[in-house]
Amino acid sequence: MLEQVLRRACLALGIVALAAADASADEMQCPGAPTSVISPTKDLAARICAAAIWAEAFFVRCGLVQERTLSIDVVDRLTHPLGLPVIATFDATKWKIQISTYEAVQSIILPGSVYRMLPPRDVYDSLVVHEVAHAIFREHVHDLNIPVSAHEYVAYAIQIASLPPEARDTFLLGFPRQTPSGFGIFNEVYLAMGPLRFGANAYRHLFKDNMSCQTIRRIAAGEADFPLPLE
Repeated sequence: MLEQVLRRACLALGIVALAAADASADEMQCPGAPTSVISPTKDLAARICAAAIWAEAFFVRCGLVQERTLSIDVVDRLTHPLGLPVIATFDATKWKIQISTYEAVQSIILPGSVYRMLPPRDVYDSLVVHEVAHAIFREHVHDLNIPVSAHEYVAYAIQIASLPPEARDTFLLGFPRQTPSGFGIFNEVYLAMGPLRFGANAYRHLFKDNMSCQTIRRIAAGEADFPLPLE
């Protein structure tokens, strides 16, 4: 499904690029979405737009519409305050995502990561979806103080949902277990110790029935029983 969105977005962006003569050469407005991308290449910008549009469409189906304008910047080097390389970040104070270049992401992913078993382009697309999911979900949380693990539960589950079926199956096979019955395991310690394992089980839990949209709305409203952060 994401590949179909990519093809449609590229066609639409070709039309937009011709029409927007006064636009910056390295900034692209995603068609039909309140999202813009600054990228070294138009091909990468189009791919990021497609992933962002997929994420937006997912939330629209759940009745959670993206209202705020989101900007996505592709950067050569993104670092944590401690100096470690980072794949991507979402800054809720500026409503801005920064994501490392495709090449930088390949160098950051560890050799033993399950990501290495997936097509690299699929992984990159899904990482964009993850950050856009953070942004749109945060918009609907408003000022509620819900746990970080709840935000990551939603972002990871939607990220994994965006993967092509074969890649998604490979990802999940890397973390075999029964579907969790509740939110109890999704605490910040579990997230810190194994974020991709956390993500695999978030996907299993959110999509175990046909209630995923209702569950996301409950989480956004602070009505889901996630474990409280550790003091």
